[in-house]
Amino acid sequence: MALLVTSLMMVDEVKRIRQETVKKSVVLKEGNPVYEKWVEQPNNPTEVVVMLYNVTNPEAAMQGARITLRETGPFVYWKKERKANITAQRDGNLLQYDLDTTY
Repeated sequence: MALLVTSLMMVDEVKRIRQETVKKSVVLKEGNPVYEKWVEQPNNPTEVVVMLYNVTNPEAAMQGARITLRETGPFVYWKKERKANITAQRDGNLLQYDLDTTY
């Protein structure tokens, strides 16, 4: 009976230690591997496609005629975002940052 009680206590202690370890490893604090991955996300650039249209008959359109459009493009840009100026607020429970976007 004592062996069973001891075993149950050990299982509970192992669960508690494992939970504490996981909590510590996922906290976003500088120097933590999870923090470094979070700062650099997303690593892959995002493709942005923009289509523009020119009004080819602006004078007639101003007089009430149907607008005629000419499509220009596509204009393709690659957008990459990076977190910058990261500061901890409220005793480290809140992270504030600027998002630097480059095209």
